[in-house]
Amino acid sequence: MAREPGLGGYQGGCRARGQGQQIKSCVRQAGLLQCRSSLEDLPMRAGILAAVLSVVVVSALKAQAPSWALRAPESPVTGPTARYEHVMAYDRDRGVVVLFGGRDDFGLLRDTWEWDGNTWTLRSITGPSPRERHAMVYDTVRQVVVLFGGLDASGYNGQTWTWDGNSWTLWTGTGPGARVDHAMAFDSGRGVAVLFGGSGGGTDTWEWNGTTWNPVATGAPSARSNHAMAYDSSRGVTVLFGGSSGGNQTWEWNGTTWTLA
Repeated sequence: MAREPGLGGYQGGCRARGQGQQIKSCVRQAGLLQCRSSLEDLPMRAGILAAVLSVVVVSALKAQAPSWALRAPESPVTGPTARYEHVMAYDRDRGVVVLFGGRDDFGLLRDTWEWDGNTWTLRSITGPSPRERHAMVYDTVRQVVVLFGGLDASGYNGQTWTWDGNSWTLWTGTGPGARVDHAMAFDSGRGVAVLFGGSGGGTDTWEWNGTTWNPVATGAPSARSNHAMAYDSSRGVTVLFGGSSGGNQTWEWNGTTWTLA
């Protein structure tokens, strides 16, 4: 580079050598004018932009992080009264959570409530007898909630009831024996409700197809109560975990066989 005859001249020379790039700055070093184009700042600008974007993304993720929100405070009471040993199931076709029964300090309950995401609505005070320790699932094929068993004033109960969003219907066929603390899950892949175990039950597995209860397996897992079950739709299996006398075992039911995971 030639020696500086004047700043303007060298800026012109630098611009020409940079093929039209805009001159950002020129400084003289050892008698020579050194010029930087704006393109030389791009890596630094990209780094600053990436840092800003990362802060924005992290902030957005934090804002969307899952968390619990109290939607219906205890007082004033605008929904179900305080209780335990009740059950709930989600009716995805009507977009409501259905709650039935349980027990409070005064005894057994038989009220049916629905939660639409904002409000609890009392839907029925008739239907199944007052009870606790029953099980309930939503049948996505027939679009009804299915309730089985529980403990009422007469003892262990073996009734099957369905809720269609307006009324309860008692099924009068033969099914699993009366029991409490059992578990149910709805296998949407095969269109059946799966029931296993419970106090008064044993090692029996039953399936409900909307019309009939069918015994489908015995012997495994071992007898237990107070366990939990859920249907894994991605793999097409019902998953069972724990329970009294069940330890930390995980079992899977594929419609034919139970497998200890």
